[in-house]
Parts: sequence; structure tokens; C-alpha cells
Amino acid sequence: PAMMVERAKTKRDSIDTTAAALDGLKIGLLYVGPAIGLLTFLESNDVMSAIANYAVLGGGIGVLLAANNYMGRGVHVPDIPEATNRIIVDFSEGLYRQQDVGFVAISNDDATFAPTRGVMGAVDVQLRNSEKSHPGARKVSGLPSHLHIKNMEVHKSVRRQGIGRALIDKIIEYAKTSTDAQ
Repeated sequence: PAMMVERAKTKRDSIDTTAAALDGLKIGLLYVGPAIGLLTFLESNDVMSAIANYAVLGGGIGVLLAANNYMGRGVHVPDIPEATNRIIVDFSEGLYRQQDVGFVAISNDDATFAPTRGVMGAVDVQLRNSEKSHPGARKVSGLPSHLHIKNMEVHKSVRRQGIGRALIDKIIEYAKTSTDAQ
């Protein structure tokens, strides 16, 4: 989660806010406004109403987007709880849709992990660039068939004890025995 937040901050901080503001204005005036103006004209057959809606709504949306982008809000930066939730949702959705394969590390004797039924680490992977890949899997040009690690987390209280390495070893074993990943 912390890495997700830092990446979003880095992306936000690298944006030229003046150029982003102009892009927001363009979206309102060149895309949204004409669509609204055209729809108004098709519905009412009134050119003046169409022009007014183009200017007011397209211009208004453009100004709002421009202001938002100029203030550096064009990139959403999640907080840690939101980033954690996004990872959990991505992890569970990928498993549910059978796009991903998940591996967990379980402790049978540490009461800390009783609420999670012993889960102290987890990772999910997705087979990419393979004939056997799920139709929704992203294809990456220039790479052979491979397993892409999407999310990995080991509880902070048990890090640096080989749990992450054991999960990676299971991924490698799975790749060799159950996929055509290279």
C-alpha cells in the first residue's frame, strides 16, 4: 500500500499543472461542449440553445477540469487504508474471475493470525503472453509467456523470515509444473 501511495504522489508531482489545466479546458471545449451542443440541437432544432449549452456546459466543465488539474488533483493519491482496500479488491477479484492464481503462507500456531485463519502472507500472479492466459490478461509485447506478480504482502511482524521467499519459490514451482511460462 505504501508503494502504491508513493507512486501516485510521484506521478502527481511530475505533472506540469499548467499543461494539465489546458488539457482540462480542451476536454470541456473540444469534446464535451460539442457533444452537448449537438445533442441540444438534435433535440430542439434551435441553434442558439445549442451554442448556449456548448458554451455554458462545455466551458463550465472545461474550467472545472482545468482548475482541478492546475491544483494538482488530476492524479488521485490514495491514503494507506484506501490503497490497502484497492489491493484486497484487486486480489480477490482476480481470483474470483479466475484470471489470477493465489498463494498464501499460513501459520498454524501464531494467535496473531487467528482472525485471518492463519494467513500471514499472500501473493497473486497472472499468466501473461501465453495461449493459456485468461482472455482478460494483459499482454506485454516483447516478453515471452510469464507469470506476472500482481500483489504481494507479508505481515510486518513476520517479515525478513523467509516467508516472501517461500511464496516466490511456490510461484516458480507452479510456473514450471503448471504453465508454459518461461
